Amino acid sequence: MILQADEMSCEGAISVGAWGGQDGNHWSYQAKHGGLKHIIICYGQVINSVMFKGDGDEEASAATADYSARFGGSGGYKTEKVIIDYPLEYLTGITGKLKFHTNRTIYGPFGEGEKGDPFSFITEGGVITGFHGRAGDYVDAIGVYIKPAGLQLNVRDPGLLTRRLGPYLGCCINGAGSWDDGVFSAVKGVHVYVDSDKSVVSGVQFVYEKRDGCVVLSTLHGAIGDIMKKIEIDDDSEFLIGVDGLHGCVDGEKVIKSLTFHTNKGKYGPMDDEFGEYFCSMSSMSIKGKVVGFFGESKARLNAIGVHTEYF
Repeated sequence: MILQADEMSCEGAISVGAWGGQDGNHWSYQAKHGGLKHIIICYGQVINSVMFKGDGDEEASAATADYSARFGGSGGYKTEKVIIDYPLEYLTGITGKLKFHTNRTIYGPFGEGEKGDPFSFITEGGVITGFHGRAGDYVDAIGVYIKPAGLQLNVRDPGLLTRRLGPYLGCCINGAGSWDDGVFSAVKGVHVYVDSDKSVVSGVQFVYEKRDGCVVLSTLHGAIGDIMKKIEIDDDSEFLIGVDGLHGCVDGEKVIKSLTFHTNKGKYGPMDDEFGEYFCSMSSMSIKGKVVGFFGESKARLNAIGVHTEYF
């Protein structure tokens, strides 16, 4: 998906759904500039109500500051707020029990009832820009507005533009084991899992910092090995600038055999085998940037890795 420094609108969004019942009145919400930032869910056994805040909503009225109307009733004994790190993070899907999917993670489930018909909608290259449905005392139905992949997602801050480097290993990244963590403010740590019997990197996990300062741990990409090596980047003045390593074939499969992570102050590694073909994600020394996310391919082992780089 292309991120460009221009203002985003909801023009071109299409409606999908809604899923649920026929009771209640129709409701609809779209963020002013297309990106959702907050979702407030009030629930108990069912979803009682939802509220939204989108990019640009704070411009509409300094007095009401920000949030949409409440869609649904006043009940519910639990309230949760989903904070989306837009524009680095954006909504890509919705499933039930009620879960909100982004390019980074899944929020939920919300609602404690065990009965109900399952539903699922995950975009392929699109972005959810709003919601619609039916509501009375409860949220009876919910659907989404999306911008399809054929339309560009435009953000208003040119400083957030990033570039993908890789994947490194020479294999296709769109296979069944492909993954993409998206982009964050910084990489604060790496967990490297090693299969010492085969001398390969079996899996990786990353510790990311969001723009609001919250720290999140990615899913495990690959498998847990018998050895885990941990990198911690605690100094605020230190940041990751690239990764290199070695790859080769093990049991007829192309795999990552060794990884070294480079920062502006030094390096961590190499981690595991020092025999194989060299690869490198380091950008030109004349162009300064930092790694803000990873993507790659993995199944039972780490097969490929690439980086999202934000340039200064």
